[in-house]
Amino acid sequence: MVVDASAVAVGEQLAEGKTKVISRVKDEAGMVVIRSKDRITAGDGARAHDMVGKSVISTSTNCSVFELLNSAGNNNNNNINNNALLRC
Repeated sequence: MVVDASAVAVGEQLAEGKTKVISRVKDEAGMVVIRSKDRITAGDGARAHDMVGKSVISTSTNCSVFELLNSAGNNNNNNINNNALLRC
């Protein structure tokens, strides 16, 4: 099932890295929203720039990885779109 994460009530932020922000979904136990950033970095973050559209490409790549895992029998119960919504 694909969920439009922009319509989801985002709760507490759990983690933030150079490329993604992970937050709980309010009132949905075990669900998180993963938002990719349009930020590219090099040299362990020493250099960074914004690249419009990079988050869509990153999320598409992540979706492909989860689909590959699912097809190999590793059911990860994912619900993903460009703002990923995953059951963890």
